[in-house]
Amino acid sequence: MKRLLLPGPAALLAMAIALPAAASLLESYDLFFSIATGRWIIAHGFPSRDPFSLTATELWSHHEWAYCVLSAWSAELFGGWGPSLLAALVLAIEVLLVGALLREAQGERYLLGLVCLLLVFGAQDYAWNAERAYHLGHLAFVLAVLLVQRYRRGGRIAAWLFIPLVAVWANLHGSWVAGPALLGALALGQAADGVVEGPVRLRRFGEAVLVCALALLASALSPDTWRMPLYPLRFLTGFADYEVAEWHPLSLGNTCGASLAALAGLALWAAARARRRCFALLLPALGLTLVATRIERFSPMAAVLLAVAALEHLQSGPALGWPAHLGHAWRRLDAWLRPAWLRAGGGIWVLAAIAVLACLAGAEPASLESRMDRRFFPVRALRVLSELPPGKVLNTYRFGGAISALAGPDYKVYIDGRAEPFPPEVHADYRRMALLLPGWREAFERYAPDYLLWSRELYGSALIEVLEGAGWRALVEERAGGLWLPPPRD
Repeated sequence: MKRLLLPGPAALLAMAIALPAAASLLESYDLFFSIATGRWIIAHGFPSRDPFSLTATELWSHHEWAYCVLSAWSAELFGGWGPSLLAALVLAIEVLLVGALLREAQGERYLLGLVCLLLVFGAQDYAWNAERAYHLGHLAFVLAVLLVQRYRRGGRIAAWLFIPLVAVWANLHGSWVAGPALLGALALGQAADGVVEGPVRLRRFGEAVLVCALALLASALSPDTWRMPLYPLRFLTGFADYEVAEWHPLSLGNTCGASLAALAGLALWAAARARRRCFALLLPALGLTLVATRIERFSPMAAVLLAVAALEHLQSGPALGWPAHLGHAWRRLDAWLRPAWLRAGGGIWVLAAIAVLACLAGAEPASLESRMDRRFFPVRALRVLSELPPGKVLNTYRFGGAISALAGPDYKVYIDGRAEPFPPEVHADYRRMALLLPGWREAFERYAPDYLLWSRELYGSALIEVLEGAGWRALVEERAGGLWLPPPRD
């Protein structure tokens, strides 16, 4: 009972991350097309054509349909607080599970365990206040690492649990491919480790490979069926050149990059001094770290594996050779943290706090628009648009989902945050219009919008100035953007 009530390091960190996330304003433009899609699925089932845009000639892959439905339900139950509460709950559970994972790996090194815990979540600081499906991807990956650890310790059923995990994961977020990849790298690493001998090693390798294959097939248990196992390859080959905003190389100049670099350095140092190296951990950790240097979005997953690898290798290495005064201080801090790691839990408090917030939000739900961050969304312009007759909207990339969620599918957007439904020529025309490149006027006239929902920020002001010179007038304009109407037609 004492462990249940006394908050430990993981519970305190969960409160520090999840509670501000629950109170934060909605700022993710992806969230709104998730809500719009979820509402459509609940009301009409899976669409056979895109309901939100006339330019979306390809159907959006349903790799996040379950998250879309969860987002729509959360907004229905708790209004504008719902998506924030959903993100906060997933974050809290993830922190608590990573705390349990590192507690097993750290052995007697309690202070290093705390440092690794902080660095793991430093590597995803950019996502703390974002209401995005990738939180569920991160949580699923932590569950996958927990299963890997159980499997390494002889729990054979843990490997087979990858199959239902991937089947659920594939319907929540496109990062599901990291699950089979993790198990496959583990199988190769265990073969290199030689922990078990002869026929047993061969049997375990064959078992892991079989589970990987079945997990890949299990991803097809989704509305996209056989397209789902091919989704990661289709995305990288078909949409990587669309300049997806978050698919950029790792930067050492932010908290995410610095945290991952620190964990990578710690893991390399620990592996170099360990008496025996565990390639079952090092191979997947190295693979994901290399991917994260190219695409920062994978940093949270790489950080978890690096932290576990570092702590386990430190356990098998010699004692840390600190100078006398530093060693004494380190041991005192370790002794002070020992009861906090071993006898404290307290996760019930952060979960109870989120439950209380949910009850308050459910008793008096706020509207979505009242919870939108006005630094990123022209809320008044969106409200005015929803009161005008339905029509075609020429909009910036970031406003498309908000139009679909707040005004409805009758207000057809030109583009939104989904890459796949829009063919290359639509992306090219959007770029022409936004930057006034050659051919922009032809693209504009082909679309013939009824409304312009645009922003003067970044490179948006050029188009507004040209259109205002041609008779378009601002109906409402605010910091994040505004709504313009065309000149009267003859």
